[in-house]
Amino acid sequence: MLAILFCMALSMNALQCLAQEETTMDCNEKQMVFKQKSANGDTTRMTMSFPEYPGGMDELYDYLDTSVTYPETLKSGEYEGTTTVQFVVGADGEISEVSVFTSSGYPEMDDEAVRVVQNFPNWTPAKKNGEAFAMKTQIPIHFAYYGDDED
Repeated sequence: MLAILFCMALSMNALQCLAQEETTMDCNEKQMVFKQKSANGDTTRMTMSFPEYPGGMDELYDYLDTSVTYPETLKSGEYEGTTTVQFVVGADGEISEVSVFTSSGYPEMDDEAVRVVQNFPNWTPAKKNGEAFAMKTQIPIHFAYYGDDED
């Protein structure tokens, strides 16, 4: 699902830039391919791939599942919320500029989401025509507490 969001966001920006030419675009979960035909009939092709967590989405979900800790101070109320964290995946794959894009409404959840993203390992960077570049991206982190499972 994150790949689809990346694709949609990139598609919107790319289409704004390429609107003056005859352009076709193919998009899958890993990359977008643009083919642009200019007024003189020349065709250029551009590929863009998205930043990727090492091992893909399944590994990202596993990392989040084992790394996110529900804030102790909120357990008594069993609050639920989603924090969207924005960050940059550098051309070298390093994570930087981590910040809350959309708050859960609970500072403790927001702080935990930022902590988890700051501790991400390096990602595979975005690429344009095979050349790595820095790309800003976002990820939602959902918090829910359903009590202790101790029996």
